Amino acid sequence: MENSAKLIHLAVCLALVALTAYIVYITGGTKHAFTHLIYIPTIMIAFVYGMKGSIFISLISGLILGPFMPEDVKLGIMQAPANWIGRSGIQLFVAVIVSMMVNHNRKLNDIIRNKAYENYNTGLPNVNKFVIDTEKHLKERASESFTVLVFKYENMREVQRYIDFYIGKESMQYLLDTAKSYFHSNSIYSFNIDEFAVVLPEADLNLSYDSGNSFLAKFKNLHYVDNVPIHFSLKCGVINYPFHAESCRGILQNIGKLMGQLEISKKNIEIYNCYISEKNSKDYHTLLGFIKGLESDSLTLHYQPKIDLKSKKVFGVEALLRWKEPDSNHVKIDELVKVIENAGIISQLTRWVVKKTIEQLGEWHKAGLKVNVSANLSSRDLNDDALLLYTKEYIDKYSVNPIYYEFELTERSFTENEGTSVEYLNELKNLGLKISIDDYGTGYNSLMNMVKLPIDYIKIDRFFINNICHEEGGKLVEDMISLIHHLGKKVLAEGVETIEQLKVLNDMDCDYVQGYYYSKPVPAAKVAEVISSINYELKFGD
Repeated sequence: MENSAKLIHLAVCLALVALTAYIVYITGGTKHAFTHLIYIPTIMIAFVYGMKGSIFISLISGLILGPFMPEDVKLGIMQAPANWIGRSGIQLFVAVIVSMMVNHNRKLNDIIRNKAYENYNTGLPNVNKFVIDTEKHLKERASESFTVLVFKYENMREVQRYIDFYIGKESMQYLLDTAKSYFHSNSIYSFNIDEFAVVLPEADLNLSYDSGNSFLAKFKNLHYVDNVPIHFSLKCGVINYPFHAESCRGILQNIGKLMGQLEISKKNIEIYNCYISEKNSKDYHTLLGFIKGLESDSLTLHYQPKIDLKSKKVFGVEALLRWKEPDSNHVKIDELVKVIENAGIISQLTRWVVKKTIEQLGEWHKAGLKVNVSANLSSRDLNDDALLLYTKEYIDKYSVNPIYYEFELTERSFTENEGTSVEYLNELKNLGLKISIDDYGTGYNSLMNMVKLPIDYIKIDRFFINNICHEEGGKLVEDMISLIHHLGKKVLAEGVETIEQLKVLNDMDCDYVQGYYYSKPVPAAKVAEVISSINYELKFGD
């Protein structure tokens, strides 16, 4: 097919030479400027046949328009040799220059084309080349299976950041050189700056897994790169054609999912798992639904009363998120928050909650309902300085006294932000806000944190309250309450559901309680009614 096209191109150029000679002849000879038309086939032939073809056309046309072509057809005057030889020389010169330019341009195009299929940092074939090679394999050898091992150099950026940038790059090259040696003639592709793939043709899935695992084992100990000791933190994903995907697009999509699977896995090597990918896909759609929910009525807040056992009154309510996707059941809020945190957009949810709760608090206060509202903070919010300004902005906007607003944080928040949590909480306290620790007893807090953190009270997790009526469980809760009181803090018991639990907590001198015994979380419109009912029961009940 290619040879046929070249022959057709040659025939066209020769036809143009003949046409030019005919035009020159019928218009009276070479004394007119029509001889310049000969440059068209001279240039055209260079794009297909290069310099040889261009010189060939120049010589042929030089002879046809030279000694065989009259200067003046009508008078029968032939050209002087100096004229046609000079013109032929110029034409030959143009042919050489054009051919050189075409050849140079072709080389540049080849370089650009090769760069498009080559990783800039490593010089290895990139994902574009992987696509071409994979599609070629599927087209020519669709019945032959292959397995792809995808390796991720997890701590490469840390090496670049804390040791040396160039050592980081060289350590990646060291890793790739080791892979070339280990996997011999198998194709290796650089996918990202810290990821590469090895294609094992006709390889059994289990054998491929063992091969990947053996390669990882080579990097359990320190390796030296330019005399610098490097610990390589590597993970490997395994995916097979046609077992896990039957198209190039499917393979690439599942490689992406596989890398996500590796991120959440505690294992160093994983075979692609469609069930985990389905969960990731579900999380993605949950995330999209959440973003839409911020702009619709599918995200709402319910409020659960908190009771002061000493004054026998409701002193506040906790704002609890509720979300109902269209045409589906309620989504578990803990799962939603985890997905949002992993996506790095928890601050959007926190701001939405802060805005809604402060706005609602302002409305209640205007209506004469003096109650405080607490909202939950994520551990990631403790690094968000802009949240402080955002909270103050809405407190000022709705003329809310900040002592009626409270943030609840889990124990995990302090362990994940040990260096900054105290300073951040002090800034919250400077705004006049209250602070409490949620789910106490389920995290990794220490007595030192209990002393140094500027908290108003501590909430004992419902897990302990569920067992409070048993001797061991009751003793544990009693000791917790006594310890917290000795530290100068007050105590709230979560998850109180029975009168027996309430009586035990009263006997233990617990300060506050919260739970279904008094009320489940209710919409904002019902809060005033529920609080009134609880206060009446506390005042006139047994």
